[in-house]
Amino acid sequence: MLEPDPRFEIPPAERWLASMHGKRRPHSESLRKGVADSLLYFTTMGDDRQPCYSGVRAQDWAAKCVRAIFEHRVEPNFWRRLQGNFTELAEASPEPFLSAIEQDLREVHPQILDLFENEGEHGGCLHAELLWALELLAWAPVHVGRVAQILASLAAIDPGGRWSNRPARSLASMLDPRQPQCRATSDERSRLLAVLAAVHPGVTADLCQALIASNGGILHHSHRPAMRDWAPPERLQAVLVTDYWTDVQVAARQLLALAATEAKRWTALLQNLNQLMPEVKESVFVGIEATYAGLPVAEQRQLRQALRKLLHHHNQFADSEKQIGWLYDEAILSRLMRLYESLAPDDLIDRFAWLFDFWPERPSDTGTDWQKEQAALERERLDVAAQLAPMGLPVLIDRLDCFENRRALGSALACCHEGDDLATELFTRHGESPRPEVHELIQGFAQQLHLKYGAALLGRWVRPESGAPLTEAACAALLLGLPSDATTWDAAEQRGPVCAEAYWRGTHGTPFDRPADGERVARALLGVNRVLDAIEVLAKNSKTVWLAGAGDSELVIEALQRGVEASNANPGQGQRVAYDVATLLKRLSKCDKVSDEAMTQLEWAYFGLLEYQAQHDLVIYRRLSTEPSMVVELLSLLYRPDGVEKESVPEPTETVKRMASNAWHVLNDWRPFAKLSATEMPSPESLRQYSEAVIQIAQERGYRGIALDHLGKALASSPPGVDGNWPHESVRSVIEHMAAAEELRDGFVGGRIYTRGMTTSRSIGDGGEQERHLASDYRRWQSAIAVAAPATSGLLGRLAHYYDSDATRMDIYDRRRH
Repeated sequence: MLEPDPRFEIPPAERWLASMHGKRRPHSESLRKGVADSLLYFTTMGDDRQPCYSGVRAQDWAAKCVRAIFEHRVEPNFWRRLQGNFTELAEASPEPFLSAIEQDLREVHPQILDLFENEGEHGGCLHAELLWALELLAWAPVHVGRVAQILASLAAIDPGGRWSNRPARSLASMLDPRQPQCRATSDERSRLLAVLAAVHPGVTADLCQALIASNGGILHHSHRPAMRDWAPPERLQAVLVTDYWTDVQVAARQLLALAATEAKRWTALLQNLNQLMPEVKESVFVGIEATYAGLPVAEQRQLRQALRKLLHHHNQFADSEKQIGWLYDEAILSRLMRLYESLAPDDLIDRFAWLFDFWPERPSDTGTDWQKEQAALERERLDVAAQLAPMGLPVLIDRLDCFENRRALGSALACCHEGDDLATELFTRHGESPRPEVHELIQGFAQQLHLKYGAALLGRWVRPESGAPLTEAACAALLLGLPSDATTWDAAEQRGPVCAEAYWRGTHGTPFDRPADGERVARALLGVNRVLDAIEVLAKNSKTVWLAGAGDSELVIEALQRGVEASNANPGQGQRVAYDVATLLKRLSKCDKVSDEAMTQLEWAYFGLLEYQAQHDLVIYRRLSTEPSMVVELLSLLYRPDGVEKESVPEPTETVKRMASNAWHVLNDWRPFAKLSATEMPSPESLRQYSEAVIQIAQERGYRGIALDHLGKALASSPPGVDGNWPHESVRSVIEHMAAAEELRDGFVGGRIYTRGMTTSRSIGDGGEQERHLASDYRRWQSAIAVAAPATSGLLGRLAHYYDSDATRMDIYDRRRH
């Protein structure tokens, strides 16, 4: 049981590949589990009255073994060694298990934290079974207090991670008032909360928040003992209503006592007032009203923001004709509103900056009609902007970080009485500011002034003939706030190259279904190396009909060619345009203006993407079926020639690896006849000639064996023949002609099995019924062609035998499962 696990010798992110690295224990996990299960069986099923031949009871012997295991607690990687067997050991002998954890948690650096290590995206949750072991012990009344203390201690030092299995959640499930996952009574759970609060106040406050907010949430069932009768037989137990409300009030009072100066604790209480009895609810209001003035400034700001969201949430439904159970009554909302107003800071920006968030939530005079809500928001923004404008532009620019939506701020300021003066100062003095926030403010001003003055705005600030008082960089910042249309593009390019480059680097407005404009924008974006954005624009605008006529197919090809390097440099952004790439390749293939050679190069470059997102029949597959040399070229990217040792081949570069991966996927998915009918198949003579050409070229280059294998797999995609028997007569002809080639025969059988894929659509009790039908079909075809195509008939017999065996296997699996 204490055998080290070699997989912990490799980096965490690679542990899921431990078997590939040969990092596995000498003894199997099944053997280890068998030993742990045996200890559990001895302790739970042994006869108390009957000692073993040595005079020791089975229970005592097993408990001694478990105790001996946990005596090694201080050894390195102790908890990692036992990972996978915690539940059996804990249930077999709880005392040494709990004592070992308690002793470890007293250390400065508890070794048990090794189980909370993050193993990356593909790694496992090492600590899950530890939590399961503690959860099952919580069902025993004698252990519930110790388990709760341990879970609270673990929650206090939990480093967090991607898994939702956390000590805090296990603890909350234990004490969940709706369905407690322990056998403690309501009074015992109340006392337990008080004990935890004295030792771990922060963890207990989080726990109380979870308990009072649990109404309507997901119920998490804890792990249950496998052999002991600690847990009740039924998972769902009847809970007295009085017990439920008592638990909630106790948790609320405990949270109220722990809230102190933490805004998030007060917020949790205020958000769950409907869960509280009148006297507890009043205690919350009295507490916050006496405390808020003494909160730190940051906590006051956080509390005010939470109150604003809470008021918005309730007030938007205040006039609803429906009866809404969770809605606060008018008295509570009025009291919350007074508290919100009392928290208003003296500084105007701190008080009103939230109005310029992207999704502001107004605390009052709100509703569910979004149009009325937007109109009211715009009015409030204009009122606030009128109060902010006299502060002066330098002050506003210094504090732009307080505003989330700077464009909305600029738009509102531009509507003020001082708007034109502010715009002049902003454009002339700050047009070349390096701060993106200032540029967003400029764009907001420009957007509003364009609505007010129209083309006159360009004449005054941008066009050279008007004297253009702004620099080219400042003009670009202004133009980015205007509609993305030909007028704006012309103005940017006429102002000068610096303005045009800055504009095209910053613009995000693109045309839709305007092919000529789309090509213009795409050329400009390619000019500033925004290749992936150019691909997106072309996909939105350059349709097949356009490309077949006046469209510039060369521009699309250039964008796609440059997109390969751009996607490799930024894989995340490359995935963003994956659909656009597939769309453009489909349109290019149908516009009849692009050669097969060019299409093949593009498909090859993007094959990793097209394997799953292709929207057209790939040209590369069509060429494979007509050009034997191309098949061998792909084989040469993937395999070594016959007689060449691995040691003599240099280590492949990343480019070579990527090309080999593409070649494997192309050949693996090559099914040249899958979509053909019997009458569309090539003639026996032409298919034989093609096959012979492939094998001759492959033999000359040292790839004969593997070429025969892939050729056999390709032939397996054949449709039934004209006579109704599978495979087609042309394929039978090739197999009979090359019957001596074992690689071809094996490839044909394997390819046919592979093309069936996984089968998951079968009913309970079906067993191997599907496989028996297949075996019957293959036998029927085998008999039908036995005389005319004996070699092919033999391969059909192999397939029938395979599916007979598979049917037996599925019958056994079905009986075991059901």
